Amino acid sequence: MIQIRFIADVRRHRGVAERLTGRVQQYALSRNASKVEWITSPDQDHAFPGPKLEAAAFDDESLAAAIVKSLGTQADWQLELLSYDNYFLNHVKSLSLGAIQTTHFGNLFAPAIGSPSPAICSSSPVIGLDEASLAVQAFLEKAGHTSPVRALPLKDLRPRLTWLDRRFEKRVDDPQSKSLISSVVAMGRAQGWLDVFQGRPGVSGTEAIYLKGRTAVGIPVSTPTVPEGVEPETHRASKYKELEGIIKNARIGAKPRTRDFFFTAVEEVVTAANYLPLLTNDLLDVAFQSASQSAKSAGYEEEPNWTSACRSSFRLLSKAGCLLDQAGNQIDWESIGGSGGRIVRLDPEFRLRCDAHLSLTALAGTSEFRYDKHLYHLGLLLYGTGNKSPLSESTLKEKADLVLTSLEQAGRIQMDGERVVLVSQLPRFINRI
Repeated sequence: MIQIRFIADVRRHRGVAERLTGRVQQYALSRNASKVEWITSPDQDHAFPGPKLEAAAFDDESLAAAIVKSLGTQADWQLELLSYDNYFLNHVKSLSLGAIQTTHFGNLFAPAIGSPSPAICSSSPVIGLDEASLAVQAFLEKAGHTSPVRALPLKDLRPRLTWLDRRFEKRVDDPQSKSLISSVVAMGRAQGWLDVFQGRPGVSGTEAIYLKGRTAVGIPVSTPTVPEGVEPETHRASKYKELEGIIKNARIGAKPRTRDFFFTAVEEVVTAANYLPLLTNDLLDVAFQSASQSAKSAGYEEEPNWTSACRSSFRLLSKAGCLLDQAGNQIDWESIGGSGGRIVRLDPEFRLRCDAHLSLTALAGTSEFRYDKHLYHLGLLLYGTGNKSPLSESTLKEKADLVLTSLEQAGRIQMDGERVVLVSQLPRFINRI
């Protein structure tokens, strides 16, 4: 019998430990987990109960390898890793080839717990089942998820659809909304237009879906090429530097891991406020302090200017439309009156929206973006560290492709017959760049 084991990485947690341990225990019960282990820093050992994995002697790379290795020695266990650090989560998932399920702690503090704000309940109605079925078919077909090779992880379906249509947003107070995706999947299988399979047989959470009986019309996967006579690494570095320079000139460029620390801090502060309005500059200041301290505790020392990086990341949140007031309206931090804006919540897909805005800004400013040559460069820009990344080339390309597909679905980009990606709708406030 497969048993579920949780590993909770709390090294970046700041605040009351009981709040996090309570949520982890609730989540463990809901997943029928048999065991919960903690990864703590030395000063946290007394605050988190139960068995611990000592992390003081490990850097992230070694720790990730140890977690993956432990999976191989326990064949009857299914392992799930929880952390605040998306970089660490993605690295473990990549090393384990998807065998280890990963969950960001922010998902445990969803607005569903407690009383949702009126904006969440009433901003848009829940989409009907028949309309949702047609929308899923159109999305899968246009995105090219029409074969097992191009299958979409089932867990990614709702976030991708929500980015396109807020009516797909999950609301735990609404039974129809909660069961929407499972109902559409069941309908698709019954009607014969959808197939579902497990990426790793017998491993829950690896389910993937694709549209049956259709020809892919989305952006196909292709092997990158390098111009004749140009050294591959030189070409890559040159294109990466061009894209990096564009987002830096737009004042929304920060190192991906720095941005992740800051985004996590913003998410924690907004969640802790529990729908109490936060002034934009107050949120920026508190998140800056939390992010820089968390990075220091995690041993991350690659950011030379935290003040500038956090302001750039906060500007990105604003330009991507992720800072929302009580009514669900987007707050423009740098407009007149923006400093006095009162933030109540973040857009539920704020990370994807920020990745999309970064991508669109880079695409709008570059001389040319050829899908077959430059997809890897975009992945480095979004998820790498300088001109390198612990993620594999195929993983970077896959993650960048998901962002481009979202932009294509939203009508922001298109690809011509020579496979050059063209911007059909500029990012917000592009005229100020």
